[in-house]
Amino acid sequence: MTKKNSIKPTDWHSPEMTARIKTRYRKEKNFHRIGVIAITIAVSFLIILLGKISYDGVSGFFQTRIDTKITFSQSIIGVPSTMDKTAFQDQLKRVNFTRVLAASLQNEFPDVNSRSDRRRLLRIYSIGAREQIRLAISADPSLIGQTVILPLYAADDIDQVFKGNIDTSVPEANRRVKDKELSWLQTLIDDGRVYQKFHTRFFTAGDWNGRVYCRCAKQHNRSCDRPPRTNFLMADSPERAFLEKTSAAIMVLLMFLVAMNGLAIWLRQKFE
Repeated sequence: MTKKNSIKPTDWHSPEMTARIKTRYRKEKNFHRIGVIAITIAVSFLIILLGKISYDGVSGFFQTRIDTKITFSQSIIGVPSTMDKTAFQDQLKRVNFTRVLAASLQNEFPDVNSRSDRRRLLRIYSIGAREQIRLAISADPSLIGQTVILPLYAADDIDQVFKGNIDTSVPEANRRVKDKELSWLQTLIDDGRVYQKFHTRFFTAGDWNGRVYCRCAKQHNRSCDRPPRTNFLMADSPERAFLEKTSAAIMVLLMFLVAMNGLAIWLRQKFE
């Protein structure tokens, strides 16, 4: 009993306790400040990241197109009047529409004679341009034997040049798009045939070029494996188009997640 009675109550107003309390409050304030700084830094990095993704991705929602005069030659495609609908569709699957595009470009650029230059000229257009031609003739077989203007997709590199994402002032050896391709593109731009339009196939057919590549490969009895340029980023020259489309896809996913979370919160508040 003597021991218990000898314990003195805490004197909260003593100099020692006052100093301890001040130290505790000071540490709590410092901890609060560090937490605020950490949250501020994290939010800043998040804003920078989202800003960078948005900056890179906005242009991915637009695709460069080239109005091109396409001649639907009967000698290449066939004559639909001699076939029923099913046979004609089967015939279209066997047609090499690269030949259709190449023949049409030969009429557009008669000065392009060498085989290597003709290949470079074809590189202005996306591989999906062949599928656009096939779909056009499949929807309207009466186009065979006619020359019509189709808005064909530009290749990724040409798309980036037109958007100003590739510096054309650097030496030719240091860029993917060569001088001849730039001169042909400039001719088309001067004619007012190159423009940008909202890229609807970004949402409806994200693997458009891949499926077209597989169809072309099967026509030539080749493997359907994607070319390395489609699968990977080159270590010394990353594809700007890949970055652009990836950023745009991330933006779509983020908007979808925000929308779904907002809907979930609204439903919870409404039915709780």
